[in-house]
Amino acid sequence: MSLNSKTKLKGLIEILASAAEYENLPIRHKEDTLLQQLSTRVPLKLTNAKYNDPHNKTNLLIQAHLSRLQLSAELQSDTEEILKKITQAMWNKDSFLKQLPHFTAEVIKKCTEKSVESVFDVMDMEDDARNSLLGFTEAQMADVACYCNRYPNIDLSYEVLDKDKIVSGSQVQIAVNLEREDEDVSPHVIAPFFPQKREEGWWIVVGDPKTNKYVVSMSLVLLVY
Repeated sequence: MSLNSKTKLKGLIEILASAAEYENLPIRHKEDTLLQQLSTRVPLKLTNAKYNDPHNKTNLLIQAHLSRLQLSAELQSDTEEILKKITQAMWNKDSFLKQLPHFTAEVIKKCTEKSVESVFDVMDMEDDARNSLLGFTEAQMADVACYCNRYPNIDLSYEVLDKDKIVSGSQVQIAVNLEREDEDVSPHVIAPFFPQKREEGWWIVVGDPKTNKYVVSMSLVLLVY
């Protein structure tokens, strides 16, 4: 199983769940029956429905986390072991507003009907209009304000070095500058569905949008001055 430009979301989760570190995920007595039941509640069906396979269990628990399903204590404990990168418990099709505290499906629907579709749209609204649309209590609005104040606003600029000297097959150097504009900078992400504190991290991914091809990536941490 390999990643390519035609890989769909189902394939991405299968690739992630196939990682060697999940080979020893325990399958407890009669847990295969619970996993079979869980498989009926998640959106992506297993290609190979063997419920005593630790990789299939991983697949189902990842989907359950993204779907924010309630699990037994043992399965939730297993999920906490699996989770390393899936922070906000959201599917790629979910609204960006689902990250915000107290934003239920009903609230998100009201917002999208008013063309409020992103965290920045919420931040840019006038106070009276925002209060009228959301209908939150003062405490709930304070939670939203706390999240918005820490939501990353990143400016990215880059420069291809010595681009006049580049020829086919030669190495290319790119200078990338990231600048964050925030009132409240914290090293930790607000992620209530993640089982532990999660430090913020960033990836720079270089690719060719015309061919949808990946070139290179690197992780980094933004420094606070």
